[in-house]
Amino acid sequence: MAFKAELLKAKLKEAGKTRAFLSEVTGRTERTVSRWLNNGPRPKDKDLQKIAEALGCDAREFDPSFAPESSDSVPVHAHVSVAAHNAFAVMNLRYGVSQREIIELAPVLFSMVAGYAMSIPQDDEEFEREAHQRGLGSSNYLIQPGEDGLTISDLDERAIQRNKCFGLPPQSEFGFSSRNFFYEAIKRLSRQIDGYVDTRHFVEPEAGKAPTALGFIPDINLFNNMTDGDVGLQDGLLRGQIRLSSLLAGLKAGKYKNINDFREDLRHNLKKEKEEFRKPLSHQRAVGEVQRNAWLTFYEERYPDLAREYDQLVATHCHEEGWYPIEYSDEQKEKFWTKPYLEERFIIESSFPELQRRRKAGLYADPIMDPTYRRLKKLEDHRTKLRHEFNPGDPDLPRVHEFVL
Repeated sequence: MAFKAELLKAKLKEAGKTRAFLSEVTGRTERTVSRWLNNGPRPKDKDLQKIAEALGCDAREFDPSFAPESSDSVPVHAHVSVAAHNAFAVMNLRYGVSQREIIELAPVLFSMVAGYAMSIPQDDEEFEREAHQRGLGSSNYLIQPGEDGLTISDLDERAIQRNKCFGLPPQSEFGFSSRNFFYEAIKRLSRQIDGYVDTRHFVEPEAGKAPTALGFIPDINLFNNMTDGDVGLQDGLLRGQIRLSSLLAGLKAGKYKNINDFREDLRHNLKKEKEEFRKPLSHQRAVGEVQRNAWLTFYEERYPDLAREYDQLVATHCHEEGWYPIEYSDEQKEKFWTKPYLEERFIIESSFPELQRRRKAGLYADPIMDPTYRRLKKLEDHRTKLRHEFNPGDPDLPRVHEFVL
């Protein structure tokens, strides 16, 4: 919840006090006080307590997350992801809870999810046993050995014995990892309340690492109302590219005439965030553009028909340039944004007819089953081979794979 600077101004005016008064009470400079009153940094807890006492009110009026120090409370300070911070703001808007209240419950909720997570291997084993007794076929990937001879099931068992609720990483370079039980537990529990939360885009961490809030939708109705189907806004919220706290506080306080004004402010913030990310990369991007233009000329001169076909397929079946999967790190995004000649583009699965037909029919569906997708991959592999001729020795170029049709 954002600090209520406007309320502090109103309380000052009501009490007939000035900024100099707050400066004297807190021992801070008038410049610092001015920043507090103009939506700058929030006053520290000890300053907020002094202000509230001087104005005869409760510090929580200015910030519901404020927790006064006492013998039965301990301050907890932690940096969280923007996605998690956004979830705090959403929970405050939906349920009226503060960050402090959520943090107070965190150990309780964590222990419940962890307990469920640790039961997953046994539950799955019982399910497989029952399926086998009923004569149902099973292609249980958990018991297929890796190159080191260990199965995922073996590693799951080791993780459980060591109380590793996030699982265990691979024990050798080419071995499997266990499953991340905590992530799996969140996915399974969420299915029971799928009208409230959405984990379809929830980012799966590596085994041994804690999940984050990235890609998790804590309130489907609010998410849909905020974005109204705008794919760009949805993507920005899922990635934590938009800081929601101040925007939602404004929405709650009646800052916007209607929901469309709120969405427009979201778009403005998302655009600003993208510009801030790309601004320091502008020179590298310009160099990369020159390299890309040279590469495109090189390829088009040799294979004009294939170049046109590739461009048409990309325009129809791929996300726009600069779109990256939610799990991509800032380092990965920087690399591909500044080196556009690497042609890192990502497919829109809903654009492939055969893939969608199989899914609607309830059949196993993989992009490789769609002839249009296979053609796109074949063209990509051909371009990769030529890029190695065009720029031999470039360490960023992907390895050449023979795509078998």
